Amino acid sequence: MLFRSVLVLIKKFGSASPPGSIIATKPEEQGIQYKVLSEGWHWYNSIMWQREIHPAVKITPSTFGVLIRRYGKPLEEGRILANNADFNQISEDDTRGIIPEILKPGKYNINPYAYQVERFPVFEVPAGHVGIVINRIGQDQDNFAYLSQANYKGIQPEVKEPGTWYLNPYMYDVVAYNIRKQKTDFEGSDS
Repeated sequence: MLFRSVLVLIKKFGSASPPGSIIATKPEEQGIQYKVLSEGWHWYNSIMWQREIHPAVKITPSTFGVLIRRYGKPLEEGRILANNADFNQISEDDTRGIIPEILKPGKYNINPYAYQVERFPVFEVPAGHVGIVINRIGQDQDNFAYLSQANYKGIQPEVKEPGTWYLNPYMYDVVAYNIRKQKTDFEGSDS
């Protein structure tokens, strides 16, 4: 089976990119261009452009991907999540860090200089169980309640039904809890 590729263009001439940037934020800037090209014939002058071929991101079944943005403004203190990704364009508001959205199984044309992709297995909640969701981000609770409120860290009141769940592991953890009836028989002299 042929694995797909993307073409990354690096402009050799043009206006200088801002200091410390790894991606050219405007088309007239020199450096690594944000937009990648998919398979096919592309004609670019080798005097003006350097071309690199990289494998496209492939997310296999039973896994999902989490993007970590390598370019953009630094995050505010205390935050770990960047703003969501738009693969079609670069924005001045883009921040470095973990993207909340996940990549479900499929093929994605993603610039390897702009994003790092980490792959994780899906959360499986087997039959006869519920998935207890633990929120890893959000506000700290003021009280000592066992369950936390929405948008607060800790155990969430809503559970996940049996099935496959795609949840960002930097944001959530899911623990399968058995809810089947447990039969206990007491027999013999020790009962």
